Amino acid sequence: MNLQADLHTHTVHSDGVLTVKQLFEKAKKAGFSGFSITDHDTMSGVVEGLTLIENYKFKFISGVELTTHVENKEIHLLSYGIDPLHEELNNKLLNLQKSREKRAEIIVSKLADHDINLDMDEIKKKAKGASITRPHIAKEMLDGGYVKNYKEAFDVYIGDNLPAFEGKEKFDIVDAIRLVHEAGGKTVVAHPNKYITKEEMRFMIKNGLDGIEVLHPSHNEHHIRYWRRWCIENKLIATGGSDYHGSRPYDEENFGRWKVNVEVIEKLLNK
Repeated sequence: MNLQADLHTHTVHSDGVLTVKQLFEKAKKAGFSGFSITDHDTMSGVVEGLTLIENYKFKFISGVELTTHVENKEIHLLSYGIDPLHEELNNKLLNLQKSREKRAEIIVSKLADHDINLDMDEIKKKAKGASITRPHIAKEMLDGGYVKNYKEAFDVYIGDNLPAFEGKEKFDIVDAIRLVHEAGGKTVVAHPNKYITKEEMRFMIKNGLDGIEVLHPSHNEHHIRYWRRWCIENKLIATGGSDYHGSRPYDEENFGRWKVNVEVIEKLLNK
């Protein structure tokens, strides 16, 4: 029997559109044997998931997608099997969330300079306690009639290095890997496709990286073969998932398509 798991998904606790329960139901319908929620810089969705999991048959592993940096480059670090109540990690996540809110306020202020007037209180209200991210701002721009779609919001205003862009607080990847390990977890670099250089990957491996997300919707056959070879040669764990958010047209076709054998969860939990 081919037991499959999706190890990269997002909920309303960060920038996804589904609640934890809705996502669990979707995973159940897809017939998964294993599953993880990997919201950006928060584990509140995982904590909620742990209260529901007894009603589902799939194996649930805690996860979070940390926004980290190697020098000035932003790198997303998927982290699995973490104790969701680990104090130091939760303090860091809280600081990152506060930093995201400040960043959102700066972006909204920059948009006002371009006659796009958004209400920060309204954005927070619609986010329902989730960390404020650029997709939240893009949605408010869309709702206000300032753009025709999400793509325009990012392509013209809030995408990297555009007029209303503001960078995130830097979280050094070496510190992130150390903290995840202290919290009992394993670290996996997310969707490296072409943007991670060999030098950066070697640096992360030298500093304790545990795995690479080999299977991801942004990866073609070349990327998959290339990064799988890195895993074999460096004894790293190869993971994968759909990166489901529910807000993008391709999310539905990716869900259920990008998955790994459930044995990968055992590797991620192996201390």
